Amino acid sequence: TIIANDYSPDPPGQNTGYYVEVASSDATGSIINNANGTSFNCGLYVKDFLQGPYLTSSHLMRTDLAAGNYLPFSQPYTGAPWSYAGTEQVASYPAGAVDWVLVELRTGTAASTVVARRAGLLKNDGTLMDISGSSPLVFHSFVPGNSYYVVMYHRSHMPVMTATAITLPNTAATQHDFTTNPAANVYST
Repeated sequence: TIIANDYSPDPPGQNTGYYVEVASSDATGSIINNANGTSFNCGLYVKDFLQGPYLTSSHLMRTDLAAGNYLPFSQPYTGAPWSYAGTEQVASYPAGAVDWVLVELRTGTAASTVVARRAGLLKNDGTLMDISGSSPLVFHSFVPGNSYYVVMYHRSHMPVMTATAITLPNTAATQHDFTTNPAANVYST
């Protein structure tokens, strides 16, 4: 019997396997999964632009800070007002990295409804990526199929939140795009 406590929500988690040991020569019977409701890894596809590095001529953001190693190699949101204790870090910046962002998942619009936070990197085309350099940003303790408001923070830009709760996981084809139709996609425009 697989119980919820047997599942590890820690990275990599998404590909975590269960090992079953047969304690007798009788191979009849069944394996029961009682881990229903357990949180699993889930990806979040989001697109956003930062005004500072944005180039209107190319519709891309500059990568000068990452390319010049002017960004910290560990997530920079440990201090106030974020006080985020995450351990995300990189040895080098993935291609196209612009800067670090902090992403929250909320069950409501109030800050008191935060259920998960994770730091990731914003790519020059506006795509949110995990520290591995691939999209999407992956949350490791998550209930798939639920709807969440997504909040994205940056150290020197205004935060942005989805206008409505979005069902996660989403896909690259259904990514939430803050860059189009702000009246419909951004909370409190």
